Amino acid sequence: GINVCVSTYTMLSTACRHDADGDLDPPRGRERPAVSLSRALDGGYLASSLSFSHDRITDATGKAVMMRWEEPIMRAHAAALCCGAPSLSGSDVLNIGFGMGLFDEAAQALGPRSHTIVEAHPDVWANMHARGWASRPRCALVFGRWQEA
Repeated sequence: GINVCVSTYTMLSTACRHDADGDLDPPRGRERPAVSLSRALDGGYLASSLSFSHDRITDATGKAVMMRWEEPIMRAHAAALCCGAPSLSGSDVLNIGFGMGLFDEAAQALGPRSHTIVEAHPDVWANMHARGWASRPRCALVFGRWQEA
């Protein structure tokens, strides 16, 4: 419930700094993702082409959208959902935005009862399917913006 949300916010706030727009700044020495919160909300991001590699997703200009250095934060976020329990057994997980799947891999490893992922970017959606997420047990994929899903 609310305690998990507060704990997760506290943990993420400790791991990253926020800038004036409310976006997360990476730890020192790490590249910052190029997609700002305002660009993601105005739909420009959803119309852009993305490229995928092992360590990042980049937009058409080569700027990073998501990077592998975010994995420890995503694993910690998934673990925080357990509230101290060893797994997510009996829990339902909802993730808005798949990106590189870092959070989703961590959540799946914790064995939730169900796992729903809402993704709006067509390139990320195609990448999810190419990686077999549509056939994972107890995993449901929903295409679209979360406001419309």
